[in-house]
Amino acid sequence: MKVVLKLNNKLSVGIAPGTSSKGLWGAIQGEIENQKDLIEYVDGKIAEVDHTAFVTKEELEGKGYITSIPEEYITESELDAKEYLTEHQDLTHLATKEELSGYQVKGDYLTSIPDEYAKKSDIPDTSGFITEIPEEYITETELNAKGYATLAELNEALGDVNAVLDEIIGEETV
Repeated sequence: MKVVLKLNNKLSVGIAPGTSSKGLWGAIQGEIENQKDLIEYVDGKIAEVDHTAFVTKEELEGKGYITSIPEEYITESELDAKEYLTEHQDLTHLATKEELSGYQVKGDYLTSIPDEYAKKSDIPDTSGFITEIPEEYITETELNAKGYATLAELNEALGDVNAVLDEIIGEETV
């Protein structure tokens, strides 16, 4: 025998069709229809349930909730496989639009190469050029710091330096 709950404007206890209504009900035996106190008790408990928070099927369908997952949605595992960022990243090392505003006006870009710009083919071969200053060379700043006189300074102080040197060495100036 099967006991079912039916909805006939209210919930109640009944016997499923095609089943026997005889059975053992706790310490009570006999036809369930004769168990009036049990039926009243169950009906009372069912009546105590607050149904105000429930909606009818029509009300539920009227809400427009989805009943299946659309194809354009992906599963969580598919999303994880795409390796999108999942937490905030530090952006303090990046410049803001305001900080960059003084650099290049948007849209003010070269559209052709000006004639005064050299092409790679115009630049001579630099493979034989030095790439660093040898140790025996000094900069002009270092030279000036040593206090050496220039040729112009010596000519001003001594007259024609070449003539003075020739006189010292014993040669004639031509």
